[in-house]
Amino acid sequence: PLIGLRALVGLYLLLDASDGMIEPQFIWLFVLGVLSDVVDGELLRRQHLDDPTCRSLDSSADAVFYMSVLMSMWFVRPEVVSAHMLFITALLLTQLCSWMFCLLKFGKITSYHSYIAKCWGLTLFLGTISFFTHSSTFFLLLPLLVGMLSNVEDMVITALMPCWKTDV
Repeated sequence: PLIGLRALVGLYLLLDASDGMIEPQFIWLFVLGVLSDVVDGELLRRQHLDDPTCRSLDSSADAVFYMSVLMSMWFVRPEVVSAHMLFITALLLTQLCSWMFCLLKFGKITSYHSYIAKCWGLTLFLGTISFFTHSSTFFLLLPLLVGMLSNVEDMVITALMPCWKTDV
């Protein structure tokens, strides 16, 4: 249930930012989306419901949520996003390469949930809050770099794994 909520929150955030401004609830809804990502995985594991299908759906909801956040950033502060476009493009390309490599090797997308991926989530959280509160753009560059590292790690894991698994 929280997986679907995160995707819907992401789409709402995108709709909210589409006019170039965000409403006060934007930050709180973003925090809700991030918390749903943390909590749903824990709840599913405790209830022994964290099967490969749920893990893949979780990763898909993450993609919808964070792509919505990225598009929201573009709508609200396009000049800052433009200044980081080289790194954003590199991140998106490494993500696509990782997905393509997984598809070629296993026939489906992986969802490893590694420690570096968790660090990427934390830096994305900090970077997004910083961006939308106009605090600093340093925290925008950090998640882009950690995200690229996470994608490279995913490709290395995929190369080393003999068969598809959800968590590594």
